[in-house]
Amino acid sequence: IDCEWQPRQFLQMGEPQPILLMQISLEQLQKVYIFDFQSLLRPLLPQEETMNAMETMVSDILSDVFTSTRVIKTGYQLPSDLRRVAASYPHMPCFKVINSVVEVSTLIKRILHITKQKKSRSITMSLARMTSHYLGKTVDKEHQASDWAKRPLSSQQLDYAALDAAISPQLTAKALESVDARIVIQNNVIGDPPRIQRWDGDEGLKKEI
Repeated sequence: IDCEWQPRQFLQMGEPQPILLMQISLEQLQKVYIFDFQSLLRPLLPQEETMNAMETMVSDILSDVFTSTRVIKTGYQLPSDLRRVAASYPHMPCFKVINSVVEVSTLIKRILHITKQKKSRSITMSLARMTSHYLGKTVDKEHQASDWAKRPLSSQQLDYAALDAAISPQLTAKALESVDARIVIQNNVIGDPPRIQRWDGDEGLKKEI
C-alpha cells in the first residue's frame, strides 16, 4: 500500500493535505489498483457525517482488505500513511481498523540486525536505497513532488504511483528470503493471522519483528 497527497509547494500556508490517492498492489494477482480519493471521497468531514453511496461502496471494498488478519499489508512508512488517511476521511469506517501491517523498513532493519550486516540505517533510510540493495534497481522519484491534485493524472504519475506500491511486497519477499524465512498461514484456523518464521517454532524472528 502507498499513498499520495499534495506537496506543500502547491498549497497555501496552513492548507490541509488530505490523502488524494491510495495504491494497493495485490502481489498474488500481479496487479496494482489505484483509488482516486479526490474523485471518489469527500475529505475532512466530521466523524458523524453519513457516507454517500460512493463512499459506502469504497468503504465496503477496502474494509475487506484492511480488517483481514490473513492479508498482510506492507509498505514504506505505512503506519504513518494509514494514520494520515484516517485523519483525512474521519467519517469512513474502513480506515479505523487495519490488521496485519508490516512496515517494510522496520522488517528489513530487523533482518539486517539478525544477519549482522553493517550500514542497516543507511540501507533502510529510503525506499530507493532498499530497492537498490535488495532488487538491484533504481527508483526514479521525479514525480513524488508532482501536482497530485491536477486531473487527469499523467501516465508518468500513474506509473510512479503504481510502482511505489508494487515495490514493497517485492522487498518484503527478498528480505525474508535472505534469512530463509517464509510467511505461514494456518488454513484450518479461521481468523488465525499469518506468521513470519524461519522454521516451525521459530520465536526469534517473531520477537525481532
